[in-house]
Amino acid sequence: MQQILPIIITALGILVFFITVYFIIIALFFHKEKQGQALVRTGLGGTKVAINGGIYSIPIFHQLETIDISMKKIQIDCLSKESAISKDNLRTDVKAVFLIRVKYEVESIAKVALTIGAGKIRNTESLKDMFQAKFSEALKSTIRKFEFTELLDNRKELCNQTLILIGTDLHGFTIEDCAIDYIEKSNTNK
Repeated sequence: MQQILPIIITALGILVFFITVYFIIIALFFHKEKQGQALVRTGLGGTKVAINGGIYSIPIFHQLETIDISMKKIQIDCLSKESAISKDNLRTDVKAVFLIRVKYEVESIAKVALTIGAGKIRNTESLKDMFQAKFSEALKSTIRKFEFTELLDNRKELCNQTLILIGTDLHGFTIEDCAIDYIEKSNTNK
């Protein structure tokens, strides 16, 4: 019995050591995403995305990026000389707001992370620069299909038609909603 006691104590000591090392490794290398974020790990083992849970990342072998997947507001202003022209040839000032976000899909998150980068997604101005031409052109083209009085009465239809014209190919992003904040005859009408 006296000979077995040191062996049992040594075995328990080794077990406690390995359990401690295991929890230290988890604490150091396991990362969990926060609400409205996804984690993208690149490097050894390829690209991995975590949206429900967490991911292991070893600094020497992996690069870890946090991707913001929360909604962003992009306002498009077509005012003065940039105003749209309605079906009845009236210059129309319009302000539209688009709510966009990265699609909540592993493939879309990985595509956005690898092609655009986490920094540009966090910056609303960068996103506006990316989408402004497409959204503005779609909005102006849709306004061209309506007479001015129809625009005032059918804002939701204007939004729906604009969204159809924009389409779904937004490089991993999706439009959640569209709203027309302001619509008036332009002061530049002559």
